Amino acid sequence: MQLENACKEAFGRIDVLQFNVDPNAPSVTSVLHVVKNNDMRRTYTGERQHKTEFQAREEVAQVALREGALTYILDVDDIMDTDSGASNNPVKRIDDCFSRWRPGINAPQWFTYEHGAALKVQLASPSIFRVFSTPENTKSDAQVLCAQLAIDSGVLEFIKFGDGQVRPSSPNSSVSDSKDTLVWLNVQEFIKTLPRPFPEAEFEDNPQKIEDEILQWFNKLSQDANKARTDPLKLYFHFLQVKHSFGCVLRIETPDSDPTEARTYLVEPRFSKKAKSKVGVCIQAMSENVGDFLRTYFPVESQTTTSTVLSSLTPQMRQLANQTLWPMLEAACQEIGPQATIMVHYSRKAGKFGCTLTAVVPSLSDRTTGATPNDSGKISRKWSVPTTYSCRPDARIALLCETGESVLQFIRSPGVVPSGDQPRPTKKSKQEKLLAVPMHSLAGTKPKIVVKKQVEKQRQAQAIAVPKKAPKDWDEDTNQPGIDLTYELEPGEIVDAEAVPNTSMYPPSFTSYSNPSQSSGTLNLKRKRGTDGLG
Repeated sequence: MQLENACKEAFGRIDVLQFNVDPNAPSVTSVLHVVKNNDMRRTYTGERQHKTEFQAREEVAQVALREGALTYILDVDDIMDTDSGASNNPVKRIDDCFSRWRPGINAPQWFTYEHGAALKVQLASPSIFRVFSTPENTKSDAQVLCAQLAIDSGVLEFIKFGDGQVRPSSPNSSVSDSKDTLVWLNVQEFIKTLPRPFPEAEFEDNPQKIEDEILQWFNKLSQDANKARTDPLKLYFHFLQVKHSFGCVLRIETPDSDPTEARTYLVEPRFSKKAKSKVGVCIQAMSENVGDFLRTYFPVESQTTTSTVLSSLTPQMRQLANQTLWPMLEAACQEIGPQATIMVHYSRKAGKFGCTLTAVVPSLSDRTTGATPNDSGKISRKWSVPTTYSCRPDARIALLCETGESVLQFIRSPGVVPSGDQPRPTKKSKQEKLLAVPMHSLAGTKPKIVVKKQVEKQRQAQAIAVPKKAPKDWDEDTNQPGIDLTYELEPGEIVDAEAVPNTSMYPPSFTSYSNPSQSSGTLNLKRKRGTDGLG
C-alpha cells in the first residue's frame, strides 16, 4: 500500500495510519485517521458501504490518496515538536528540512556582511538554486531574519520539490560533498561555469563582450527602469571577503518595499579582486534574467507601444518561468543524462520576436506520435510561439508558461502524447499530392502542351520504328538508284518488292498489289534496268 510505504519512509512505522471500522453494522464504512502527533492529524471518510472490512479499508485509502494524504505524510517538517525551542528557529528549520529531503548534498551556504546576511540554497544541479538576503541596515539577528524571509518566500517548498522530486531523495543518489573552492583567475573562467543559453542574446556568442559591457548594460537598464518614477527601484552592492578572495551580493528592492519581492544575486568569494566580483555579480544577474525583471518597470511612453501580449506577461508568470519551469526542465534532462537536451532559438520579424524550444531525448521502443526520430536514435519535438513579443526574454517566458508542462511530460515520458496536444500533420510533397488525385479527374483537364508533346513523341517513335535502307541496286557510277522507267501497270500485275526503294513506313517484306478495278491507273514504279527487255 502506498500510504504504508510513505509512513515507513517518513516515520519508520505505520501506526500513523489508524482505521476505524464498525464490525457490527450491517454494511461497513471505514474512517482513516493520519496522526503525526498529538496536535496534527487528518481524517478521511469512506464514500460507500461495503460488505467486508477489507473492502472498506481499501476504499478509504483511495479517498485519502486522492485528497493528498501522501504529500501530507511526507511533509516531515510539520512533525517538529513546537515545545522545543529549536523548532521555532527559522535557521534550524531550513537546515533540518534540507538534511531530511536532500541528504548528502552541500548544506545551505550563509554569507554575512556589514548589517546584513545572504543565504544560498542549491540543490543537486548547480543551475537550480535560490538566493535570499536581508533588507538594508539589518543591525541585529541578520541571519535569523534572512532565514525567516526565505521561509516566507517558499524556500522549504523549493528544497522539497524544487527540481521535480515528490519525496525525500535517497543518500545513495546524492552528489559528492566536496566543494570547489578554487579562485577564478579571471572573469572568463567564471563565465564558463554559467548555464547556456543566456537570456540576453547579444551576449551569447561573445564572452569578452560580456566582461567589457556588462556594467554599462546593467546601468542603462536600471536607469530606464527608474525613469520618471517617484518611487524608484533600489539597488545595493555588498562585497564579501574570505581571506584574499572577494565575492559580491546584489540586492534589488522593489518600489512596494515588500521584502519577499526583492531580488538577490550572489557570486561566492572566489575572485582575486573586488572590482571583478562586481562585474561577476552583474553577469550572474544577467544569466538569471535580471534584464527581463527590470524591463517590467519600464515606463509606458504611449499606448501604441504596449501590446496586449506584453501586458499579459505578469511578474508571477516571469517568476514561474525563470525560477520553476526552466530549472525543472534542466533537472529532468540531467536525470536522463547528457543525451537529453533542450535548445531555444529565436525568430524576428518586423521588430517582434518569437521563440522555438526543441527537446531531444533518447528514443524508446514506443515512440511518440508526432515526435521526429533522427539518425542518432533520438526523438525530438518542437514547441513555438509566434513573433509577437517585444523582446527575446518575453517570447521565451511566454513559451515556457504555455508549453512548460507539455515539454516536461515529453522529457520524462516521451512515449505519451499530452492530452490536448495533438501532433501537427505532416505536409505532403507535390508528388504525393499529385498521386493522391484520381486519374479520371486528370483525363479531361490535361494541358494542351502536354498533349502536343505526347503526339510528337508518338510520331517520332513511328518514324524510327523501321529504319530507312539504301536500295540493293544502287548505281555506283552515277551514285543514283537504278531506276528510270515509268510504265502503265497491268491489272493484277505483281510488282517485285525489291524493285521499289523502301521509302515508306512499311517493311521490305510487304508486297504491293494493284487494284484490279484501276484498269486505267498509271503509277510511277522504279524497276531494275533490263527488266522486260527494256534497255
